[in-house]
Amino acid sequence: MSNATETQVETVDLRDLLNKPLSDFPDLPDLPAGKHFYGKLIGIKADHSRDKKTPFFNFSVRLTDPGEDVTDVEKNAITNAGFSLADYQCGANFYLTPNAMRMLRRFLSSLGFPDSASFREALSLDPETGNPTPESVEKIRGLDVLVKVPAAGDNGRVYLQNVDRIDGVKR
Repeated sequence: MSNATETQVETVDLRDLLNKPLSDFPDLPDLPAGKHFYGKLIGIKADHSRDKKTPFFNFSVRLTDPGEDVTDVEKNAITNAGFSLADYQCGANFYLTPNAMRMLRRFLSSLGFPDSASFREALSLDPETGNPTPESVEKIRGLDVLVKVPAAGDNGRVYLQNVDRIDGVKR
């Protein structure tokens, strides 16, 4: 696709969009809390916590398949609403503190990165800032993972910004 065509596809008439009824934009059904889903890593970014400003890496995942603990009824709730698992993205945060680094090491090891490599080497992090680079994204993009969806919040919704567990898997 040419750049001109890409620009045309991305151009949206904001007035038209904002005049549509809310019902034209159905919400994704919540995933079942505490269940497992397979997915593929699609990105990594550096960020920091809101209150304490603790640095962390967020690994983003696009879901692909339900885990063995997801029932047919739970799968049908998604498809009957007109969605598929590919419509869902989630993330996993790994804090960058001395006590938390073992969790990031465990995750990277589950993805097949050698324990003998430094974090900077394994993820091709920027030598100056330690932040992920485009090469970092290429190294992890497409790797298979298994995530555990968190419990529902006080309002009954399941939020996917930071899943309960994420592990690399061989599929």
